[in-house]
Amino acid sequence: MYGAVFLALGSLCDTIQEAQTLMTPLIVLLMVPMFMITVAISDPESPILSVMSWIPFFTPFLLILRVPTAPPMWEVMGLLALMVVASLSVLWIASRVYRAGAVHGAGVGDVGKWFTKLIPGKKKEAG
Repeated sequence: MYGAVFLALGSLCDTIQEAQTLMTPLIVLLMVPMFMITVAISDPESPILSVMSWIPFFTPFLLILRVPTAPPMWEVMGLLALMVVASLSVLWIASRVYRAGAVHGAGVGDVGKWFTKLIPGKKKEAG
């Protein structure tokens, strides 16, 4: 999942500076579970740890921290199912972005416009 996101963002960039700019938020997002290690060490059954483990980007890291407390099997299976669905969704979206960026030469702005078409809301009025 993470590799697909990195590849998709990288396909939109023409220079190293653009790639670094796009990767910074993703790296910060991946650092969040590292801050949760202190919470897991002090209180492995912390409610915040339980809630954050349901966020698919954090699941692989935080589920490992919760395993020593023997979470219920339904929760582990639910987290794994959610992780599979999220991974397939991210892979599908990333493949479309990669195709647009690498094959068709789209840039960050083009993909941004594509995503705004998916969001319902204000439509530009012809005038």
